Amino acid sequence: MLTALAVIVPILYFINMFVFKRDQIVGEERTKLTAFLWLFIASAVFWMIFDQAAGPLTLFAKHDVDLNLLGFQVPAGWTQAANPVMVILFSGVFALVWTKLGNRVSTAAKFSFALVVAGLSFVLMSAASAATDGGTVKVSLFWLLGVYLLMTIAELCLSPVGLSMTSKLAPKAFAGQMMGMFFLSISAGDAVGAQVSRLEPVLGGTYYLVLGLLAVVCGIALSLFVGKLRVLMGEHKTDAGAPEHQPSA
Repeated sequence: MLTALAVIVPILYFINMFVFKRDQIVGEERTKLTAFLWLFIASAVFWMIFDQAAGPLTLFAKHDVDLNLLGFQVPAGWTQAANPVMVILFSGVFALVWTKLGNRVSTAAKFSFALVVAGLSFVLMSAASAATDGGTVKVSLFWLLGVYLLMTIAELCLSPVGLSMTSKLAPKAFAGQMMGMFFLSISAGDAVGAQVSRLEPVLGGTYYLVLGLLAVVCGIALSLFVGKLRVLMGEHKTDAGAPEHQPSA
């Protein structure tokens, strides 16, 4: 029920904006909202992968990872702290990178890269699962730290960028509500991910591989439309060259 609600609510809200409130969204606001829709879907796919940490990844840490660290038995739940610690360590680095790159890398390109890297984190997770030899061998904690490192890199390419993107693409009539819409992409991704995670006990390591490859394929597919989305978002206007033609609504 909650999963259906998390998916249906944003769908209804997009329908409301595109159909019933279309007179309040004019000119390039409509093209920007179209771009936001596609990035919303990409964000939902990302969070479906990323927030598996609270379920399958923690259970994997509990049952299949050697959590003995210098004589101390690390509680399985503590492994989730790897991501926030890495965010603190690398957020400044990514802020510097994005500042240096400026407008040379579009928002859609960052989303695409995030999806591919998030997918690769689950491909690595599949390899870690295979290394347990059917659950008979406990693997090193570094397998899981590698997974979280890739997830953190992906998160820093999408999460702060997504919030900034939302404020830029929001129609004036829905400026405040659009920020909530971006967080609904997290809710939708988490809700779907919670249902999909039921397949993990059945599929085993293949579960991670399937989800990982799905995210990689979505990221590659998104990369094919980076140029189009750049124009829809109006980011081409900040390029060094002359502005390209802005498509009509």
